[in-house]
Amino acid sequence: MVVPYVDQLGGMEMQSLQLARNFEENRKQSTFVLTTIRPVDYLKGLVSGNWPSYGVKVYRLPLPGSYGSSVFFFFVFGTIALICLHKKYDIIHCHQLSSSGLLGGMCARLLRKPIVAKAACGGENGDVWNLQRMRLQKVLKALLWRVDLFVCLSSQIENEILEWFGTAPDHIVQFPNFVNIEMFKPSSTKQKTEMRHRLMLRSKLQVLFVGRLDYIKGVDTLLDCWEGVVARCPEAHLVILGTGELRQDLERTRLNCGLRDSVSFRGRVDNVKDYLQAADLLVLPSLAEGMPNVVLEAMACGLPVVATDIPGTREAVENRVTGILVEPRNRQALVSAVVKLLEDSNLREAIGSNGRAQAERRFNLSSIGERYREAYNRLLHNDSVKRYYSSM
Repeated sequence: MVVPYVDQLGGMEMQSLQLARNFEENRKQSTFVLTTIRPVDYLKGLVSGNWPSYGVKVYRLPLPGSYGSSVFFFFVFGTIALICLHKKYDIIHCHQLSSSGLLGGMCARLLRKPIVAKAACGGENGDVWNLQRMRLQKVLKALLWRVDLFVCLSSQIENEILEWFGTAPDHIVQFPNFVNIEMFKPSSTKQKTEMRHRLMLRSKLQVLFVGRLDYIKGVDTLLDCWEGVVARCPEAHLVILGTGELRQDLERTRLNCGLRDSVSFRGRVDNVKDYLQAADLLVLPSLAEGMPNVVLEAMACGLPVVATDIPGTREAVENRVTGILVEPRNRQALVSAVVKLLEDSNLREAIGSNGRAQAERRFNLSSIGERYREAYNRLLHNDSVKRYYSSM
């Protein structure tokens, strides 16, 4: 698997690592990850010998220089690495079209290995959005045309790829993101109480946001309307997990709006699962998503979700069944949805139960991993993956 900057551990990176570990644990495919790293972090790792352990072999390529030179070195070093390691793999699975996917396309004919490229995100700042802003469009299309199988998370992403190519390649399939339902599972009332005590969450009603603190994730909208939530549900408390460029602005908003006691910033944490199991509700007001991991994790934990009605998210959340979907940037609708669930514990329980059932049925890591394995096997035997999954 080729994954840019896997040590950043965002949604795409976590999906790739979980899939690789799933293959290793089932002993059906031996898997390794090829990734990039800043030279300073690479040197620290060499000196300390303390590399992050993900349960799968990781090869790291240090990339020097600015963004432009880093891209150049990524393709040069990446090609050399794939050539040197060519006896260790049968398939190259690239995560993100605008970086790893292009590398896979460059190496396709040289290495004569099947190439799988997963589009990680749609819409603004998504894979195709970034490709469209690059130079040499004909060259980019020629490289990606060599990909043997495109994996899309949603219909939107599939349509974006088709429109960008200007034709209809028959090697596109839709596989959703997945969640480990053995790790992420509902907590009992006693467990929830103990978890809150351990995390020092003292309010009666806990609402959780998990994600980067930036414009695309819509966390500014959530904080702007939180005063309206507290006015109707004084016991509500918002916990914000994550870091990003908006952190200082959000802190100022909290102080200026008198929300010091009803909003907490916890930064980036390693125990997101604990917070999900301690919360009453997850809110994700994003403007663009692939298929957000945290939504699937919340559903697996039996947690109701309030999210924006955007591609990717709407294919994970069934409105008023496993969560409530609202129009992006609609503050009034967001407040109403959050308050509706906070005021009705029976509704929260019903929606949370539905979410758990959906996670087990549609987004189970084991079943999605098996679909990938079947796709790999068909590629190795020159069978039509598209035709096989279209008939399912």
